[in-house]
Amino acid sequence: AEYMGVYNESMEFQFNLNIILPDEITRLTSDSLIHLERSGGWGPRIRSSESQHLEQIIDAIGDRSAKAQFLHSPITSYKRLQHTDHILYLLKGVNNSTQKCCLIGMLKI
Repeated sequence: AEYMGVYNESMEFQFNLNIILPDEITRLTSDSLIHLERSGGWGPRIRSSESQHLEQIIDAIGDRSAKAQFLHSPITSYKRLQHTDHILYLLKGVNNSTQKCCLIGMLKI
């Protein structure tokens, strides 16, 4: 299992995380990513902003995880999750200093 813990600086995004991750803990699998893309009714070249934002979230936390583990490149990404049987849990919270919703960490199994 891969764990990326709390950083001194929060992971805030330019979009509303509450829309993309409505629950405090979000469970993602390749099936849930496929369902997200199919349920929006878009084709392979046109994706919803929610799907694009989720890709940004997963890729950003994968980058942070790689840095925390001193890896040369991320081992967690949206594209990789699409083609594995891994389960990715994302934890969100509130940045106490800015009062904005932010990503706190992940657990990949």
